[in-house]
Amino acid sequence: MADDKGTTSGILAMPLKQSWPLFSLWTMHVWIYWFNTTPLRPSGVAPTWAGIYGAMAIVLLAVALAFRTKKDCSRIGRFDVPMTVAMCACTVSVLLASVLAAGSTIWATVNVALAGMCMGWGYLRWSAPYADMGIRSAVACLFGSYVAGSTIKIAFDAAPGWLGFCLAFALPIISLVSLRLCAKIKLPQGETQRGEILYSGMSALQLLWRVALCVFAFCLVRQVASLTTTSNEFALAGRLVGHFVEVAFALAALAWVFRLNRALDFPQLWRFVFLFLASTIAADCLFEPSLLPRLCDGVAISLIVMLLWLVLADVAHHSDHHPYLIFGLGWGLYVGANYLGLVLVRLVAGGATMTAELGVALLWATGVVMAFCLETRDPDVQRLFADLRTKVNPEEFASIDERCEQLGQQYGLTGREVDVLKLLAKGRSKIYIAETLYISENTVRGHSRRLYTKLGVHTRDELQAMLGI
Repeated sequence: MADDKGTTSGILAMPLKQSWPLFSLWTMHVWIYWFNTTPLRPSGVAPTWAGIYGAMAIVLLAVALAFRTKKDCSRIGRFDVPMTVAMCACTVSVLLASVLAAGSTIWATVNVALAGMCMGWGYLRWSAPYADMGIRSAVACLFGSYVAGSTIKIAFDAAPGWLGFCLAFALPIISLVSLRLCAKIKLPQGETQRGEILYSGMSALQLLWRVALCVFAFCLVRQVASLTTTSNEFALAGRLVGHFVEVAFALAALAWVFRLNRALDFPQLWRFVFLFLASTIAADCLFEPSLLPRLCDGVAISLIVMLLWLVLADVAHHSDHHPYLIFGLGWGLYVGANYLGLVLVRLVAGGATMTAELGVALLWATGVVMAFCLETRDPDVQRLFADLRTKVNPEEFASIDERCEQLGQQYGLTGREVDVLKLLAKGRSKIYIAETLYISENTVRGHSRRLYTKLGVHTRDELQAMLGI
């Protein structure tokens, strides 16, 4: 197979008129954004993020636990229509509260709880299409969705309240229709089922818990950093600039992967998230109320959402667990951490402002978590987005395995040498191979030297050329 540098593959190779439903995750992002920022909400009604996060966490974790042993979800789609109707009802409820000037605490609480439950359900339902995709297609769909969603958020902020309501009412319906159409789309060859199993049994959950701990620390620190500031003067301007930054980042990521044919490095991406989080804290400590903290906070939260969604999609694609378990645990811990952060800030921090001492403590806590959980040489961390680090298209893995088997028989390779050969041919690192085959790196090196000698090659490039890659 020829190197696909500078070319498209997977979802991007499909006509847009056929593949557009796969890019419709933006409907969920935009709806929850509208629900929490709409000017239609009556004055005096408390902010809704805490209630949204709490309800979402309950639904996500409950469904994740329910699917810890289940593999089939064919019957779960029967709840799609009721949940869509409930989301539309939540949208109408906001309008009615505005028209009737009904700032009832009970009304608002019920509406927020129902909205959070529906959002949790929507996120889980969108996990299945992403689990079936290879990482390249997941990157295309996720960042393409963010470009569309962030652009529409700008329109929401600029549009009159009544127009925003009409658009928001349509979003759950668009999401439902898109999900139904996704099930009918014939994905490119090699993406109609899960990829090779890299996270079997507890290995997937061990990686998820480490990633979740980093995300948990980020969310707690972020909530303290963003909610201890006393000024909302730049809230709208911060959101608008943040939307433009989201579009720019998503376009840059698409160009990085598909135009430059470069891989995404998980630890490096996390460092970008940490950079913007640290910038938020520093700006709160050093400057008078300004746009900068709002902007940095918006960028940080957008990056962590994009990063977490990709991580969960990649783990689910290479895991024998149900995607509802993977996404339910991942997103459940994310929104649960945000909920806890909001509650702690309101109970403990009160109306305090950011101080240098508090800022240092927050940065130290986040740095400690990163140091222990994101070791770059760790095999589990290196596995993330591994399919992007090889010029070999994952769609060709089955064919490569067959060629390696034939070559092994022809040159008298042992069974273990053939196993190593398959992974070398796919561009896997020695650390990756060692972890996958449950052998040491020295053993991998020994097998590699012997099979290179038997095949009469000296480099991985020569090996791949021999296999026609």
